[in-house]
Amino acid sequence: CFLVSGLNEAQNREYLPNLLKALEAQGTKTIALLSLPEDWEGEQSVSTADECLRQILATKASVIAVPLSSIGIPGEDLAWEDHLQEAVQYFSSGFETLLRASSWTEGASNLTLSDLYSVLKPGHQGALGFSEVSGIERSGRIDQLLNDGAGSLRRQGVDLSDASQIVAILSGARSFTRSEVRNLNVELQRMCGRGARIFFGTSIITVPPDELHLTLIV
Repeated sequence: CFLVSGLNEAQNREYLPNLLKALEAQGTKTIALLSLPEDWEGEQSVSTADECLRQILATKASVIAVPLSSIGIPGEDLAWEDHLQEAVQYFSSGFETLLRASSWTEGASNLTLSDLYSVLKPGHQGALGFSEVSGIERSGRIDQLLNDGAGSLRRQGVDLSDASQIVAILSGARSFTRSEVRNLNVELQRMCGRGARIFFGTSIITVPPDELHLTLIV
């Protein structure tokens, strides 16, 4: 079962822990993709979201929790509606990638749910890094994808050098090459350290030929 929800909403904070406990009692494994409120949303909202997350992590659910403040380009002051749209796009892309990663339909990656569960163990607060490039030279797009993805994780308090296991999914049209896949894996292994285990997959999606997405789950 896949679940996407925002812990900045009071109604979600009220029912989510009990919902996950009920799913657990039925023997249903759940991957929950959650957003955490901004610091300025109020002390009560932030503290109750933290308590809700603590209760969720006490279940057997696999949890990814992303602070809304970590999304986007640091220092960029977007219009409010554009910021909301950016957050929606971030979580939509992450959710779609998780669905494709658990499927063997056409265009799916060569990952399994077992791979996701290996990284997102119960009690572990997972992080989701998402990056996207388009319209740049082929020679530099893998490096930019990795640097932007690693930066997204750092804004969530996660450093790739500390990761022991990571899921990496490269998505795009039928345009990325064998050498790019190799270079991404080699550089990601270097960033994580030789002892880190990388679960890697690719996915074909409907985007312009020069557009690539990278999803990192730690």
